[in-house]
Amino acid sequence: MDWRRPTEALIPGLEGAALRQLYAVDAPQTAGDVHERAGTGSRNGIRYALDRLSDQGIVVRTTVGNTAVYELNRDHLAYTALDAALRTYSPYAELRDRLRTLAGGCTWNGPLFSLAVYGSVARGEAGPDSDVDLLLVLPDGRDADDAQVDDLVEALHVAVRRWTGNRAHVNVQKLSQVHMAAAERNPIFMSWLGDADFVFGKDVVAQAKGAVG
Repeated sequence: MDWRRPTEALIPGLEGAALRQLYAVDAPQTAGDVHERAGTGSRNGIRYALDRLSDQGIVVRTTVGNTAVYELNRDHLAYTALDAALRTYSPYAELRDRLRTLAGGCTWNGPLFSLAVYGSVARGEAGPDSDVDLLLVLPDGRDADDAQVDDLVEALHVAVRRWTGNRAHVNVQKLSQVHMAAAERNPIFMSWLGDADFVFGKDVVAQAKGAVG
């Protein structure tokens, strides 16, 4: 999945990019306007995509002076399906919910772990080849090669690949290691502090930061 343009998974190609921008702005736009907001393809490529969509009637093309402007046809029969898809489609929120459900449903004895998404996916900057970076923080006393930890890590790898098409990178740390990284102001800790989004368990990064001041 391209997390910068997640609707590519629903409507691939420049037509999808153009429809997304027309949907977001309820006003006529030039091909240049759409291209600038879409941030993909060439200006001519977007214009050709808009013209193809206008042939289908879902986009209305009019001419103002010497300039063609485009607007989404919200009366088109296909608009209801397009609106439902774009209005309800929130892949990152869905990812968070599924990770929370997976983590909460795993077999686990003793003090709970914490799980966060971090890195480019958490920042909305990941491309189709980016890993989904996950931070799994174990309570002290739980070894990374514990059978339940292995099962959880394997489940995360399989599920994330299935859900997104991206690989999962699971960074397994003990709670004491997180606190040590905080005390040392380790660069990886600073990156967690900037974008780690905890989906299960306590926000141990914020706790570690608070403990060292």
